Amino acid sequence: MQWDFDDIWCGERKEGLRAYCTPDAFRPISPLVYHNDGNGHFTEASQKLGFSKQGKGLGIALADYDRDGHIDLFFANDSMPEFLYHNTGHGTFEEVGLPSGVAVDGEGRSYAGMGVEFTDYNNDGLPDVVITDLANQMYALYRNNGDGTFAYESYPSGLARMSLTHSGWGVRYRRARARFGYH
Repeated sequence: MQWDFDDIWCGERKEGLRAYCTPDAFRPISPLVYHNDGNGHFTEASQKLGFSKQGKGLGIALADYDRDGHIDLFFANDSMPEFLYHNTGHGTFEEVGLPSGVAVDGEGRSYAGMGVEFTDYNNDGLPDVVITDLANQMYALYRNNGDGTFAYESYPSGLARMSLTHSGWGVRYRRARARFGYH
């Protein structure tokens, strides 16, 4: 562990209780991944697998977004760029969030990524990505282009305006699908 609550003081509330810090007060850390050795023992394998990039992950989604037969991972990060880990098929992952178009919003800004879901919101057979965040930010919707990249669709789908005043810590496909008007 790189920190604990004794390391960070963000003030006191009127009631004499300790105040919670914003995410900016905490340093990002690398995710932990444990490999099942098959004998009741697990070995930490993050670096070996390629999960070395430090983030503030609050949500994770799994899907084969590029249809290469290997499960990929999406990490929703709080107040920093999002991570998309592409499975190389050789026992490692490569972080490709920025080149694939899902690291930031349509204006190039990071946001407080919370809940994340891979889902085919437009019924084209490809897993798209939807990410919830805090109020005064817009939920992010990325349409899978089918070539390893995504298009930011929060504005054209209506999700931007509809979600601006809401905070979300999770997301579920059926609710999102109904809101976007796809059947």
